[in-house]
Amino acid sequence: MKRHVPSRLRSLATSRQNPGLLYGSPSEVVQVGTLTRGKVRSLVEKWKLPAVYNSDSVVDEIHSRFLALGIPQTAAYVVIYLSVLQEIDGFNPINSSTVIEQFVESALQKYKPVYAFRSSFDYRNQIDFLGAIAERMCRKNQFVIEYEEVYAWTKEYFEEIGLEHDYSKLLLHFVDNKVFAHEGNSLYFRYNIFLTFFIAHRMLRSDEFRRWLLDDHRYTNYISEIDIYCGLSRQDLGILEFLSKEFVSLSAQLAELVKPLAWTDRLEKLTLPAPKKADKNSFTDNINRQLTSNMPAEERDEVMEHGEQPEVKPTSSRPEVLGVLPQWILTLRAYTASLKNLENIPRAKKEEHLGRILRGWSTMVLYGCIVFKEAIEKRELTIGSIKFEIELPPKTDAKALRLIFLTIPVAISDLMRRDLGSQKLALQLRSDNVVSSLSDSFLQTSLYADLKLDEYIGRLKVFKGKAVEASSVVFLEALLLKMSSIFLRLGLRQGEQDAFMHVAGEISAEVKGLIGEERQREIDRYTIDLKRKDQVNRLRENMQ
Repeated sequence: MKRHVPSRLRSLATSRQNPGLLYGSPSEVVQVGTLTRGKVRSLVEKWKLPAVYNSDSVVDEIHSRFLALGIPQTAAYVVIYLSVLQEIDGFNPINSSTVIEQFVESALQKYKPVYAFRSSFDYRNQIDFLGAIAERMCRKNQFVIEYEEVYAWTKEYFEEIGLEHDYSKLLLHFVDNKVFAHEGNSLYFRYNIFLTFFIAHRMLRSDEFRRWLLDDHRYTNYISEIDIYCGLSRQDLGILEFLSKEFVSLSAQLAELVKPLAWTDRLEKLTLPAPKKADKNSFTDNINRQLTSNMPAEERDEVMEHGEQPEVKPTSSRPEVLGVLPQWILTLRAYTASLKNLENIPRAKKEEHLGRILRGWSTMVLYGCIVFKEAIEKRELTIGSIKFEIELPPKTDAKALRLIFLTIPVAISDLMRRDLGSQKLALQLRSDNVVSSLSDSFLQTSLYADLKLDEYIGRLKVFKGKAVEASSVVFLEALLLKMSSIFLRLGLRQGEQDAFMHVAGEISAEVKGLIGEERQREIDRYTIDLKRKDQVNRLRENMQ
């Protein structure tokens, strides 16, 4: 006999248009809009977090983390996140999975109706049960499930552990607490972040499920879950070694496919067509104007606001990842994310795997440049069985193409930051033992600076010296673009400004090929312009 959703659950059904943002009864529904980056900043500044937290860093973390994990960037959830940060004052560096775990716990505890089963079904019991339901969804590869089936799974779960519950009442509890959403005759986890966390929790609880998830490249569909799982475990060297072997194997296969393109020299050996002197001056001067402009935090937020909206609702299923290229990319991401939170593994292992990961992302930069070059020259690209045809105007501005090319290493360093950005790797990110090429070093230095770790400006200067020694104009210009990106994302504190601008001025002088007095004037110009426009007193950090 088919079991239908109880009438009480039917009355809680929400619109399919925006399931994560609707609250209230059917007769009085309030839609809660998502916050822009600028509005998140206003909320962060009003919250007055402990001094250990820099507002720019918190705003950027919320914006990127919520987007990556599918958390709706509403005021309610930003407040929960800020509450968690406030509770762990002084715990630095932060284990991002700890923050997510406390975020989920706070969200589950937000609604506090009194339930008869509460005394025998506490928070730990709840997440164990929800983890078991998440596992069932994964094995079925279906994340919107008919109520009848969820009810059956619930009954089997409690029969197996020998406990009795009112299963309808239990499911209603999770609908009321906004963990499950009800649509038609089906249930699903309301937010991706809940599904992700409970899958990760189940990986921690069940060795057999974890082995299943890693089998047959299935892990490529569970990168966020692996990220959080490693943060909960903190010492599972086995999963790191497994993903390392998978990545090495796929790298060898992909290298064979790319070899016919016959352009696999390291990027530091690459010489781009020399730009016109006016173009070089325009490139550096544009960045100079940005770095020394009177740009308040609100304007920087507008520049960084990409209009991306997280997928807050889980997809009905996850497609199989086919092909060496996509498997290679996603395996690198899974491998990278797994290292980030495994702080309790030996130091030598951290350095070994960080070195391999940096070489992997460095290879992605190289392949990205290959793709760009082939696309411009031949207007088509073939990698293995995949063929791309690129449509471009017959005449394309050479200056614009060169800028796009230079953006490739910066864009890939930003992608790497999302998977690897952790203060817990500060020691390894300062080590010269983990890099084997200038492109590896660029990514290592970029991440160190993106996190604004101790003496990060000194690390930028060291890399500038390496690029000058290698006569690599490509990486000098890419470093200047990276510094521009750091300024837009995180601003500059008063104590950073002079040193930061001095390095930017040195890079600008090198790019322009200046020597002697001309070189010194170019370096001085950054600081002079900064002081002339009174930027020191106008930076938002100093205004508070």
